[in-house]
Amino acid sequence: MIGIGHSCGALLQTLITSLFPDTPRAVNVLISFNNRPASAAIPAFNEIIIPLAEQLMGVDPTHNSGNYTELRGDPANRLRSSISSFRSSVDGLLETFSQSAIAPPFVAKELLPLYKQSAETVDQIPELLLAIAQGQREFQPSPTDTKEVCRSETFHTVSLVTVVIVFLQAYVSSAANTAD
Repeated sequence: MIGIGHSCGALLQTLITSLFPDTPRAVNVLISFNNRPASAAIPAFNEIIIPLAEQLMGVDPTHNSGNYTELRGDPANRLRSSISSFRSSVDGLLETFSQSAIAPPFVAKELLPLYKQSAETVDQIPELLLAIAQGQREFQPSPTDTKEVCRSETFHTVSLVTVVIVFLQAYVSSAANTAD
């Protein structure tokens, strides 16, 4: 089996190889491997994402009760419900259109499956925003933990070859954070 991943996907391939030795790889191809902290890997994480998550989830950063639902109900449920309602409308519209005589074949064969996969990703946003609003500031596992996993003997015995493709600009900014 060959593992291929870009950025976070490269990190995922590394973790799969390291943590699940029963999935041996002939080779791992890691493109722009990213093992940087969230604040460095996500543009404007501290400046925009954290305040936005706190605002959307109803968290007052100066309010120290620890009960994040007491300010405005359960914001994650409200956001999840809004997304679900919107998705139901769009799902119905696309399903109906894809089965109509005027729809080109690619709508049912390509556009609808792509939309459904994308919508599954959007479903994760409320919980992600709530975790950030409640104080989650780093990836799990952390970059330090990931680096230790990559140094393990399992990683080096399960994957016979690991190819890391680094683009010069990305290398300059993140070389210090790449696992040895």
